Amino acid sequence: MSTYVLLHGAYQGGWIFSRVTPHLRAAGHVVFAPTLDGCAERRHALRPGIDTESQAAEVAEMLFLRGSEGHRPGRHKLRRHGACRVAELARERIGRIVLVDALALFNGESLADHVKPTTMVATELSICPRPRTPRTGCSLPCR
Repeated sequence: MSTYVLLHGAYQGGWIFSRVTPHLRAAGHVVFAPTLDGCAERRHALRPGIDTESQAAEVAEMLFLRGSEGHRPGRHKLRRHGACRVAELARERIGRIVLVDALALFNGESLADHVKPTTMVATELSICPRPRTPRTGCSLPCR
């Protein structure tokens, strides 16, 4: 069987895969769905310096410490660059990358070139694409 590493998108956590992980595990796979530094239940750790590079290093270190080869990192939503960077940092431990619902940027493009939120909530450390209201369903603080 395989080992899967599922990486969540922005403003989410590993819990976003709670419907998928039981099925993969029932099929005999090993599944990791970590919540990345500064996100969701780890939002209290939000600080300057958290970026795609630091989060990719965090996942690559997890793969190294687990000591298993042939991991298949899956990912979800806005973390395409994170999954690709993990593969660069832990090349010998990655069997395949599967991108689901990914926004693939070309060199020189940024997220802002494609996503134009109509409202934003900004703090010193983060920007949330929508205000936290019952209508939007955002249940976590946007920082």
